Amino acid sequence: MNGQNANLARQIIALNQKRDARFGQHLFPDSGWEVMLAMHVADRPVRTDLFAQWVKMPDRILSRWLELLTKEGLATRSTFEPGLDCYELSPAGRADLDAVLHEVRLEQAA
Repeated sequence: MNGQNANLARQIIALNQKRDARFGQHLFPDSGWEVMLAMHVADRPVRTDLFAQWVKMPDRILSRWLELLTKEGLATRSTFEPGLDCYELSPAGRADLDAVLHEVRLEQAA
């Protein structure tokens, strides 16, 4: 994973958490985006039970987003920990997210 992209993803997550704490999460429902950023930062398969705590999202909402991202080819279910549900970005999902983060970094540098 590109370290600069990972740092930018962390910054976006931190900014969104501060925004949610100040204004309330109900005003800014970026759930799918948050899930993708968190998977990018993790850079490995993540158990859904731990993932829900990390992204501060109810299990059933996280499950719906993971199913949708998987259906769209952006995430994959993993057998990283046998018997547990784990997910990670698919190669296509990682490439697309890296491209977006790279574009943002280029715009910031301009």
